[in-house]
Amino acid sequence: MILRLLLLTMTIPLSAMAGEFSRLTPVQEYFILAGHHCCYSDEVVEQVLKNNQRFPVQENEFNVVADIPQHVLEEQADKWMWALFWGIQIADIYSTQEGVKYDCIQEANPLLPNIPTIAEMATLKAVVLFPTYGSIGYENITRADLIAPLVLGAGVVANNMRLVNKAENQCDLR
Repeated sequence: MILRLLLLTMTIPLSAMAGEFSRLTPVQEYFILAGHHCCYSDEVVEQVLKNNQRFPVQENEFNVVADIPQHVLEEQADKWMWALFWGIQIADIYSTQEGVKYDCIQEANPLLPNIPTIAEMATLKAVVLFPTYGSIGYENITRADLIAPLVLGAGVVANNMRLVNKAENQCDLR
């Protein structure tokens, strides 16, 4: 008997207006949500769908992905920037090696000996730089993040070469 009554309430057409929306049973709402709109007015269907939205969106509101870079420097660092960064690291090793050939120049980095070898400098850079940038994630480093290391590294190389040029005229080779 209860089953017949339930089936009867599901099949009774409801040509309800929006004001009669409160008379819908949960079963009728379920059928509307399942796509059976034939027996209901557009206002009732629209009200049921609106009340049962999983992620309600206010009208006239735009959803924008929050992760969009707002400035060119917030974008992921380009491959050419990484190539320049590693090129500067190699140039630093080279310019340091050229500098310590002279008896008046010694390495200023306290983590290295006064006259470091190429292997010692490369090892120090590898031990410091690879884990640091690797833990951050190369894909998470922006253009802005690389500007300071590029400028600082270029300054170090320029200073090394300036000292080498000065030492050529004033110092003896080791």
